[in-house]
Amino acid sequence: KGNENDRPLQRRLEDPSIRTSNGWQLLHSLPGNDNCDGTLASTASCGVSPSSSCYLEGHQGARGGIWGDDTTGWLNMKVTEMECGYVALNLEIGGRKVRHRAANVRKLESERLLSNKLPDEFVFEYSVDNVVSTLDKPQFLERLEYPVPGMTLLTLVNDEASTTAKDVSIGVRVRGCSGVECQIGLTHVYWC
Repeated sequence: KGNENDRPLQRRLEDPSIRTSNGWQLLHSLPGNDNCDGTLASTASCGVSPSSSCYLEGHQGARGGIWGDDTTGWLNMKVTEMECGYVALNLEIGGRKVRHRAANVRKLESERLLSNKLPDEFVFEYSVDNVVSTLDKPQFLERLEYPVPGMTLLTLVNDEASTTAKDVSIGVRVRGCSGVECQIGLTHVYWC
């Protein structure tokens, strides 16, 4: 499957910890404790503000995310009880304006928009249990999937042979460029 240059660079860090950095921000979410956890039980309180005239107004409609860029370092997460060896991230790339333009276009158009916006120096790194993989711009763009309009999915782990539940540490960061085109928003982490 492809040549060796198409594979991400992988390395294990000498220091077994990937330190979480300051600077990642929760943006574009509802203020305060909005109780939106995706469960049926959150229906009555999710997205309800004091000015809401209908309890379902804006129900789970906020597309908040944890946003960072090359100045914010690592964002670390713990995925609990991963059973089937699958972890993917739903990302927004390049700030909200880029995502909204890409939300209503086909896959090829989304890829072209991102390719033009991201500088050639762009690097995306992710870690799975302290093993760091590095994706340069072409590798990153190749790995992105667009299952539905407005969704940009990056699969980090896809091990179909995995059958034992385990906790996994995941980290992400962006390097090599600055500015709005290099902002990354993590809106969802999917695992099973």
